[in-house]
Amino acid sequence: MKPGQLGCFASHYLLWEKCVAGATPIIILEDDAILLPTFVPFIENSATFANHYGLVWMQPSRKIANQAGYSLEKIGPFTVKKFAKGFSGTTGYLITPQTAQTFLNYTAEWLCPVDTTMDRFYDHNVESIGIDPVCIRQEDELPSFVNRPASNAKRSLQDILRREYADAEDNVRRVAHNLAFFIKRQFTSR
Repeated sequence: MKPGQLGCFASHYLLWEKCVAGATPIIILEDDAILLPTFVPFIENSATFANHYGLVWMQPSRKIANQAGYSLEKIGPFTVKKFAKGFSGTTGYLITPQTAQTFLNYTAEWLCPVDTTMDRFYDHNVESIGIDPVCIRQEDELPSFVNRPASNAKRSLQDILRREYADAEDNVRRVAHNLAFFIKRQFTSR
């Protein structure tokens, strides 16, 4: 990972440790989070969110524009949704101590940026849960140094093929996980 990605990961990791130590759910916001009018209703309903879900993304997905999601329930003015693909970016989310501990256990070794790691719900079984409408968004005008390239070095063909294979493997695992989630949901909601 690049130095900025390591720093970003470290800040989230330290907050997960504080969440576990404090034994209470917390909301993590990055410095470029813009609070929307729906933020106050989210805070008012935060205990219910924390009782139902270990992780709730408060931002829109930057990975897929207008990602529809699978509606799970209504909490206050929000529709809670399970997303088939996770979220790019970690602008803001609610996390419980149990989920923070899951992430701490899962990240004994830091291999990917923090948002990519959190997005691997098919590995650590922390579902990709978001809300509609969202209550924060990222300030796109601020410069970010997190993903700034470390160098202009080109990747070798071997590195490119290894990356493509890993992406394909992840896609298969994501689809299998989501299929199992939706089948289980159909049988338990009857």
